[in-house]
Amino acid sequence: MQMNVIALDDEKDVKVLYEYFFSSEVESGKIKLEFFHSPIQLLEEVQASKAETLLLTDMKMPSLSGIDVVDRLLLKLPNLRVFVISALELKLPQSEMSRLKIERVYSKPLNFQKLKEDVLAIL
Repeated sequence: MQMNVIALDDEKDVKVLYEYFFSSEVESGKIKLEFFHSPIQLLEEVQASKAETLLLTDMKMPSLSGIDVVDRLLLKLPNLRVFVISALELKLPQSEMSRLKIERVYSKPLNFQKLKEDVLAIL
């Protein structure tokens, strides 16, 4: 079964790294990878779905925080799973992490190999 993976980061050069590290999974059909630079664009373009979707989101972006994006996406994607990437320590109560379905938090600079292992573990 194919998993939808959405990567959100306002740093445009990061897209190449996601494409590189997940190229074999995309080519084999294990994952469908979409990349967005803008939280607003993501929220406008993502359609409601019951399919399991994994969001890999940066925490701090100019227009909306990763938390705000997750909060809004959960209305469209009830089966959303979330991995957060942050340059700063994420300080949220466990109850809020659970409500937002945040399963993992990664520090920057991001270890893409570890991220890939964690993504493959939930396929």
